[in-house]
Amino acid sequence: MKRHHLQVIVALIVTLMLPLFFLKRYAMFKSKKHRSVATAQIDSSYGHTISEKTFVVIVPVTHETTDLKHQMQSILSQQYGHYRTYYLVNPETANTLEDLLEREGERARCSVEVIGQSESMIERYSKIIQRCADDEIIVHMSSNDWFAADNVLDLLNHIYCTEDIWLTYGQYLDQLTNRKGLAHNRAAKSWSVKRSQQTNWMQAPFKTFYASVFKLLSPEEIERLKDKSFDETFHHLLKPMAQLSRKHIRFVPDVLSIHN
Repeated sequence: MKRHHLQVIVALIVTLMLPLFFLKRYAMFKSKKHRSVATAQIDSSYGHTISEKTFVVIVPVTHETTDLKHQMQSILSQQYGHYRTYYLVNPETANTLEDLLEREGERARCSVEVIGQSESMIERYSKIIQRCADDEIIVHMSSNDWFAADNVLDLLNHIYCTEDIWLTYGQYLDQLTNRKGLAHNRAAKSWSVKRSQQTNWMQAPFKTFYASVFKLLSPEEIERLKDKSFDETFHHLLKPMAQLSRKHIRFVPDVLSIHN
């Protein structure tokens, strides 16, 4: 008898919980489909910087993305004037991106780099940087991410002009949860060759660095890695870049990008 009563109670609890479960799943689905675009604000109290460096935004389009238009608009809306953008795409994605650029009317500031049949994405990425001046600053950006505010490049220019910095990685906001990422600072006294390779510089989705730092990498190393995926290859190359820069790596606590 007691066992029968227990079964009835369990069945009643399950019956009551099921509608709540399905309502929760529906809410999650609806939020993903219609979620608002996350944004952030950067305090501009750092002041005006007289010198203006040139930024080169490189966006490897390594997979299907639905936010490329919003990402492109976030780049083109930057208040800072001294920058240009390269999109690295496979041939099958080139026409879609070219059409998007035409609609945005910004062909002068953005270039589409189509990967050749016998060429890897990391090889074309490297060629773009080799064409850059040593003091130009590369902004590495995923095709699914975008600038968090319209003065990101202005803030980065101030940092590079006023500090002895070679590489930066910034805080980011997760688009789905609207929470800050895991990027954080590391005390300068703790830097070492090993720890510089383990810093959040490696995992942060938004990174910047002088073109000259990338040019110090061995061409043979890039050639050896060309058959791997771009993400795997680029992550591997971050280690020697961090080793070369050591104490010249800077964490930017401001939210610089939205990670999708």
